[in-house]
Amino acid sequence: MMGFGSHSHFECLLLILLTHIVLFSSSLSSYASLPHLCHDDQKSILLQFMDESLSEYDSKIASWKPDTDCCSWAGIKCDNATGHVIGLDLSNCDIHGINNSKSSLFKLHTLQSLDLSDQSLFSSDNDGEKVAIIPNGFARLSRLTYLNLSRTYFHGKVPLQMSRLTKLEYLDLSFTAVSLSLERLIKNMSSLRVLYLDGVDMSTHNSNWCDALSSAVPNLVKLSLSDCAISGPIHSSLSNLHLLSEIDLSGNPLSSEVPQSLVNMSSLVTINLQDCQLHGEFPANVFRLPRLQEIDLSQNPGLQGSLPEFPHHNSALRNMEIRSSNFHGSVPSSIGNLSQLQILDLSSNNFSGKIPDSIVNLTALTYLDLSSNNFSGSIPSLILPTNNITRKFELEHPSLSPDNITGLLCLTCLDFSENSLEGIINYSLFILPSLEFLYLQMNAFQALPAQVPYKPSPFLSEMLVSDNILQGHIPGWIAQLTSLSILDLSSNEFNGSLDLDVLSNLTNLGGLYLSDNYLSVTASPNSTFPQLESFESRSCNLEEFPPFLRNTWLLFNLDMSNNKIKGKIPRWIWTSPLRRLNLSSNFLTGLEEPFPNASILEIFDLHSNELRGSLPLIPQPAIFFSVSGNSLVGKIPTSICNASELEVLDLSNNNLIGPIPSCVGSIDYLSVINLGGNSLKGTMPQFYAASLTTLVLNGNRLEGKVPWSLYGCKKLEVLDLGNNQIHDVFPSRLENLLQLRVLVLRSNRFYGQIKGPRTKKVFPMLLIKSD
Repeated sequence: MMGFGSHSHFECLLLILLTHIVLFSSSLSSYASLPHLCHDDQKSILLQFMDESLSEYDSKIASWKPDTDCCSWAGIKCDNATGHVIGLDLSNCDIHGINNSKSSLFKLHTLQSLDLSDQSLFSSDNDGEKVAIIPNGFARLSRLTYLNLSRTYFHGKVPLQMSRLTKLEYLDLSFTAVSLSLERLIKNMSSLRVLYLDGVDMSTHNSNWCDALSSAVPNLVKLSLSDCAISGPIHSSLSNLHLLSEIDLSGNPLSSEVPQSLVNMSSLVTINLQDCQLHGEFPANVFRLPRLQEIDLSQNPGLQGSLPEFPHHNSALRNMEIRSSNFHGSVPSSIGNLSQLQILDLSSNNFSGKIPDSIVNLTALTYLDLSSNNFSGSIPSLILPTNNITRKFELEHPSLSPDNITGLLCLTCLDFSENSLEGIINYSLFILPSLEFLYLQMNAFQALPAQVPYKPSPFLSEMLVSDNILQGHIPGWIAQLTSLSILDLSSNEFNGSLDLDVLSNLTNLGGLYLSDNYLSVTASPNSTFPQLESFESRSCNLEEFPPFLRNTWLLFNLDMSNNKIKGKIPRWIWTSPLRRLNLSSNFLTGLEEPFPNASILEIFDLHSNELRGSLPLIPQPAIFFSVSGNSLVGKIPTSICNASELEVLDLSNNNLIGPIPSCVGSIDYLSVINLGGNSLKGTMPQFYAASLTTLVLNGNRLEGKVPWSLYGCKKLEVLDLGNNQIHDVFPSRLENLLQLRVLVLRSNRFYGQIKGPRTKKVFPMLLIKSD
């Protein structure tokens, strides 16, 4: 019994001992798994760096306290196992004074990730000028896998020592003012997966950029080299980057064809070759790459190509932009298979044929621009009822919901302008539930839909249908587009009477354009357009100023030219901040006083009226001033020269007398001067305006000589001095004005020999000569 008890006692002691060992080991394990505190030496380095280069007012720096664990500081990341600082994020901080290798920053040898993006990083040199040069101290951070110096305003050359960062996987130097040799920078960075160098100057030593990339960084996934001034061809070696998913070469003068090998880069998700001076035929099958989501080939006028047939399974493509290039052919019906497409921009190309009916299947589309092409035919329906909706149901339920219709329900912008489209504009365009911008101008449409069977687009803000041949009355449903801010119906064949009161529900209207139709427009006293900024009703048979103009406090552009308005221009019109005023070709007799001295008018056009009295005061900011074809009298005041920005001055065909103010010829920006058909006397002033293209003084009583300064007006295209009393030797030196197209000198008192041409190309552009 004793032996048995002693043995049991021993076993109990052993069990207790083992239990303690397990608990102790467990506590050691738990302790080991806890984050280590920041190392004192690295905390000291960070605090020293803060004193050297950081602003105490920065929100990130507020947590940098000497008596706290630096691993808890904002922007700091530590290794949980060792406590070493491995990450430093000081993006958007106010940093200064690190553009030398002595900065404490470069003592943090354990750093693996460093982000200094979005700041100036300036310090002063010995002359006090602000400089920011990348120091070679970055090379001492040899463990870096992530380095972001984008938008830091560094300039100068990237030091060669940067190539020692052999562990880098992510490098971003974009939007800095640095220059570099790509080949030298990346030659040792075989682990690099992301390279962003947008805006970096690579204009020298860049001819082998494709070979440099494919050989040095074979694992590259994202490459962005926009606006780097690289040139030379896109080499087929680029296709060796089998993992490449994003490539942006936009804004570079590559002057290259696109190699067929691009079709083999099956990992590509994003391609941006915008504005690269590309030429030749673009390989169409690139559009069929299985993972491709975004492609931009815009602004390559020498790049030709056509769209391929799109397979049913190709649903990855989201953005396709090819504006301002030279693509041609028709848009295939299979484009309807691109069910994920959100942006389609084919504007300013040479596409032709009809817009395919299948476009209605692009149900994710938000932006559609087919403008400035050669599309013809009618616009297909962009909304269709689902299969279970019958035509009878549509008629009985005029407010269809997204549950029973399909089509371009997400579309916010549609631009079909500048094509050859015709017929009645499909009503579906005006009921798209998300549409904000609709541009159909400069086509051959014959009519708007007489009725819209469903509720019009509630968010439509801009509707431009000008320069078509739209006929008939303006339909009443337009008044239901209550979100409209711009309505342009000008240059069509609309007819009948239009009382603007029918549009008074359009309280958000900022621009209303009715010009050049066959309309007779009236406006009742009740009409109000409180947000109106621009109103053009040229050739609309208006007989008076619409009353609503009294209360348009935002109006800056007013064109009511070629109407039947009589009497004086009312003084209340100047209560608006008008910058452009065109009331030409009416029956106006004058301006109600007082005419505001502080007018901000830039365009002032009252030509072809019945204005009497003296010349109206020219507003000082005026760029264009015309009162030709009136009955104005008196002298040209010298105050005209206060309009120092004036480009066009037309006072022709009035009854003005006296001399031409000498200062007129010294208005710097004057391009056109027409003072013909008056009774001006005296000699011509000197003309010094370098931009002068047209000078007409015909039909006055001017005397003296041709001013010598005219021979220096090298841009002069029209010179008409006829029907005056100029007494001078024949101005043979005018042959030096190589841009001259029209020259009229008849009915003066020129004398002497008409000399032969001194140059081989005498008057090379001359179309009319009358001497």
